[in-house]
Amino acid sequence: MIGIGQGATLRLEHRDGGLWGRMPLGGLWWWAALIATRIALMLMAGAAGAHVAASTEPILLTLGLNRLGQAAVVTLRAHRSSIPFAPEKDGSVFLGGRDSKSSGASNRRGQS
Repeated sequence: MIGIGQGATLRLEHRDGGLWGRMPLGGLWWWAALIATRIALMLMAGAAGAHVAASTEPILLTLGLNRLGQAAVVTLRAHRSSIPFAPEKDGSVFLGGRDSKSSGASNRRGQS
């Protein structure tokens, strides 16, 4: 849920021909909420005797799920805004469709 909130808070803008995102200063509250939630879960798990859940090992899973939620929301928002993603070196754009390639690998093969 926190990753979804972070993705919704992120400011998306068109800069230098591609999509850029900027987290406003208020976005730090989402990080504080993530840390507070993890500490609360560790304390509850420790009191219940769930030693693995109370350890630091699930932190990577927590961060990964957080990033996955944020990426899902940002991808949907960016796609709806019609701001093009930053182009790759071959000119293709993520989620840009077939017409988004300006000089793809298939064009280079025909030029040899």
